[in-house]
Amino acid sequence: MDNNRRSIDFTLGGLAVRLTPAGDRWIARAGESVAVGSSALLALTAALAPLGQASVRALLADLALLEPSLRLTALGRSRTA
Repeated sequence: MDNNRRSIDFTLGGLAVRLTPAGDRWIARAGESVAVGSSALLALTAALAPLGQASVRALLADLALLEPSLRLTALGRSRTA
């Protein structure tokens, strides 16, 4: 299976973000920062970390995450089906 087809791309706070499942891990790219985590949220949080705690908190509370969150939920369902 090509993981790129399963990637979720969106913009958050002006940053291009890509979340890609990789086995039991997730790879997050936020701007130039790349991180790996055991969940999409952990990977995204780690990729945003260079922006500082206050910025990360603000970005993770941004309603722009609603649509990508719904896509993650749908992707999770299709991976377990």
